[in-house]
Amino acid sequence: MDDSAHSRLEIESAFLHAGFKLDQYAAATGTLGREFAHLSDEGEHYVGYFPQEFRALGFKRLCGIHERNAKLSQAAMVFLNSHLADPRTWSDRQSPRSWRRIASALRSRGRPFVVIGDSHSANYRRVLVDERGHHIPLNFQMFAASAAGLANPQSRSGWNKRIERIRDEILPNLPRGTPVFLKFGQVDVEFVHAFKRMQEKRFGFDVEEFRAFAQRTVDRYISFILAAGLREAIVLSINPPTLTDDGWRKGYANAHIRGKAHYDLTPEDQAEFEQLEVPDMLTRTGLHRLFNTMLAERCAEKGLAWFNDFDRYLGLDGVIDPVFNALWDGRDHHVDFRPSRAVAEKTLAAAIRMHAPLSAQHQIPRRAEVFDVLVEPVLASRRAWRLRRATTLDSGGVMASRSA
Repeated sequence: MDDSAHSRLEIESAFLHAGFKLDQYAAATGTLGREFAHLSDEGEHYVGYFPQEFRALGFKRLCGIHERNAKLSQAAMVFLNSHLADPRTWSDRQSPRSWRRIASALRSRGRPFVVIGDSHSANYRRVLVDERGHHIPLNFQMFAASAAGLANPQSRSGWNKRIERIRDEILPNLPRGTPVFLKFGQVDVEFVHAFKRMQEKRFGFDVEEFRAFAQRTVDRYISFILAAGLREAIVLSINPPTLTDDGWRKGYANAHIRGKAHYDLTPEDQAEFEQLEVPDMLTRTGLHRLFNTMLAERCAEKGLAWFNDFDRYLGLDGVIDPVFNALWDGRDHHVDFRPSRAVAEKTLAAAIRMHAPLSAQHQIPRRAEVFDVLVEPVLASRRAWRLRRATTLDSGGVMASRSA
């Protein structure tokens, strides 16, 4: 990785001030000496190992030194998004002042966009580059979030409340017109429906019952979007199923998924779970498409923006192309991150272009943006001058000449 523009010591210092513990990450990943390249290229797979500390002012400094280094910029964005994905809702604890600093740092790198969704939304956590510059992701993950559950005021997960806090405390501090994407529904179709069938002792599969379930889920999801005042958001389709017929039970009857979804299977539950009739992969792909059709129709009816990338993942046989689910041999319910890069970036580019707001010069800037553009550079210049003056006095006792 080219870090010739800045010394390694300066880079390490900038990450440290942002809250990145170099020694902890290197130990967790076995990458001593190449931590930043690894964070840039592989960091998405090591989110759980990141030191859970973040300093907004330090992050702003970090972004400032990476103007010409794409790898380090990507590493900085992965670092930020690892905190946004913290299930302890780290991002909600940041003050509005901190978010203004984060927004300022992001504007120095490009244009931010926001993706709010279940764990499948992480696939859009990509730094996108096009003719307008860099588009920087802010991915707020709601692990195992149900689309229908968002409309429940008594939801145990509290994800709906978190979205409302993001709306009230974070989005206003981002540049006006920042695109917001919503991706929910896959948890309902793949997981909630199966467990409801099990709980209600409906072991046989009934497509009409699924249709009714899907329609209720879509209606509740859309009602939440409207009630939450997110009419400007772009609703994304759910993905095709990635679990193969052989991998379905192995992929679902495991503690990892149950723990995230707040479900526990007793031995009796497990026995009943094994009795569920599970449609084959081609049929399940059709059920996902049906859900997307219902969601698209409801979005059109309510005037909501909608974008569908479902077909981009399919192979010639009508199910997901094996390139997108080979990593875990069809036993994980997520699209593989690295092979799907081109699809995700193409989706983001098209969606942002289709639903781009008025250009910035035609909008009234927010107060935070005015401060960032007009006031902050002056203050930064004064701080730099004071630092140079203090350094000169410490080293020589007198001020150096301007030519020096």
